[in-house]
Amino acid sequence: MCRDFTVGNEPWSRDAEHWLKEWLWTSTPTDRGETIQFFDEETGALAGYITWRLRRERVLEAESKRWAIQIHFIGIARTYQHEKCTEDCSIATLMFETALEAAVTSPRARPNMPALIDAEVDNTHALAVYKQRWSFEHRRFRTGGDGRRYEELWRPPAAPWTGGASASECRSGTS
Repeated sequence: MCRDFTVGNEPWSRDAEHWLKEWLWTSTPTDRGETIQFFDEETGALAGYITWRLRRERVLEAESKRWAIQIHFIGIARTYQHEKCTEDCSIATLMFETALEAAVTSPRARPNMPALIDAEVDNTHALAVYKQRWSFEHRRFRTGGDGRRYEELWRPPAAPWTGGASASECRSGTS
């Protein structure tokens, strides 16, 4: 199932595939986080996955470290990219909202955890989704060990979801 999962040819797409096919299985449990897979109900095909983890991190430079929900990897199979699972609910949004629900209801959850996510600066589509649809804000830029440049984003814990359906509405088809 995972062997045939393809996202795209961009460096970030190859990373998402590599995470699911190799890193997920070889990384230590503390680095691994929780991965949720999403399947096409009609075909059984893997449509995508999302990995989240709880981390203590300095969210903003002037703050001390605090617990946050980090969206570690998102991978949507090429054939499911830009698709909706119900009216006004993209597969990506369903995955994101499902991961947030899982994180805040986890036994390890802390109150008032912000959400963190990052994307390569060249991945303009993902950055637009994160900022415009999911209400993330700029945190900082960083350069990875591989020389690639990333924009790190955060979403305050109280930020309400302002687009389309919630994850539970999307799953039940009520959106």
